[in-house]
Amino acid sequence: MKKYFALILISTFSLVSCGSLGSLFEEPSAAEVEYALQKLLNNSALKALTTLRDVNQQGFGGLLPEELQPIFSTLQATGAIKDIDKIENTLKNVSADVLSESSSLMKETISQLSFTDGVAVVLGGKDAATQVLRDAMYNSVKNRYSSKLEAELMKVEPEILNYWPIATSAYNLLSNSDKKVQGSMPDFLAERSVDLLFTSMGAAEADNRSNIERIGDSVVTKVFDYYRNRQQGREVIGWN
Repeated sequence: MKKYFALILISTFSLVSCGSLGSLFEEPSAAEVEYALQKLLNNSALKALTTLRDVNQQGFGGLLPEELQPIFSTLQATGAIKDIDKIENTLKNVSADVLSESSSLMKETISQLSFTDGVAVVLGGKDAATQVLRDAMYNSVKNRYSSKLEAELMKVEPEILNYWPIATSAYNLLSNSDKKVQGSMPDFLAERSVDLLFTSMGAAEADNRSNIERIGDSVVTKVFDYYRNRQQGREVIGWN
């Protein structure tokens, strides 16, 4: 009788255990995959924007491209720039405004983002989700930055926009750098700054992927663990 009772207990435990493991390794739904990627992007964007805001507080030389220093020196020598400190402060303030606006714009875009193949993004490169977001909003952020910067420069030092092509031509001719300065000053700065924004966000995403549990969301952990295990060819109970 005792043996019979023990067998019943063992059988019951086995059924419960297998059911639990099956649930644990259940394939995530499309909605869960999309939620996990949106959560990953929100977390990565927050990290990147926080870092860039800190860098921007350093002022000139923080977010601004290194090519600006020799170009500004040329503009000062020609008399095109009368107050370089005023321009530097303008660039710093515009950068701060754009970062703030980008935060709201990113949240809105991420919430509306639809992943054509969410699983491919989960299993993609270390910044695969960031690249999806970049494709969706790069131009809108860049154009906003450029137009705001041009408007502010027109207020404080409009002549710099006219002399910019002369100074950049001299820089491109004499510089040994592979990075050539193209376009108007607002467009150049906008492109470099937005590139930096998404590069920082991609780095934050890669860091999050290296320890997905730190995001602190069970759905995110479930989605990434499931597809990573499947990608690595591990057999688990509950898989088809």
